[in-house]
Amino acid sequence: MDWNKYNYDQIKIIKKIINTTKISSINYIHKSKYNHVRDVFSIAISLINYKPVILDFGGSLLSYFDLNSKISKNVKYILYNPHLVDEIRNLNEVNNIEILTHINTLAIKKKKVNILYSNSVVQYLQELESIFLKKILTPNIKLIILTDVYVSYDKDFYIMQKNHNIKIKVRNIDKIIKIFEKYRYNIIFKSVFKKEKVSKKYFKFKSYYLCNMIFKR
Repeated sequence: MDWNKYNYDQIKIIKKIINTTKISSINYIHKSKYNHVRDVFSIAISLINYKPVILDFGGSLLSYFDLNSKISKNVKYILYNPHLVDEIRNLNEVNNIEILTHINTLAIKKKKVNILYSNSVVQYLQELESIFLKKILTPNIKLIILTDVYVSYDKDFYIMQKNHNIKIKVRNIDKIIKIFEKYRYNIIFKSVFKKEKVSKKYFKFKSYYLCNMIFKR
């Protein structure tokens, strides 16, 4: 998958969000699943009673601009994405966003990150615990928001992503919850918002789901 091209394609939507915010009090309306995904993030952030220091792991600037158009809360936003193209970096509106191309727990601790957000990333990680949790989580992180997670009620399995030629992992939803519980994060919100049929190539498994999840310590 060409991540540079993917991030470059995000610029058009980012500019639409910025322009909509400038001329209207109504936020930009996304197509397909993205209203579900991004509203969950915005609602969760708007309801907390401390200043959010958000680490967006593997995301794009789209999530920030959408959040900024929907809430009045002042947030510190840190984006980890090693594939961002210069055209996105050079947008005037990204001056108040910190962009990281390398990440480790020491850096996250120094920046006092208290919220971890990750949209449509979990399925690309082969090992959720060793790659994602052990290298990112710090004691300061109070809330974990995972959106657009590919889940199943069967065993874990792999499929080819429909819109990109890349293999992704569909995980058993209970297994995901148990992994986070090991790190003392309890699930406080879980919403399956879309069901997808598995192609005949993967006939052993009938379907998978897209899910939004919030964990709290």
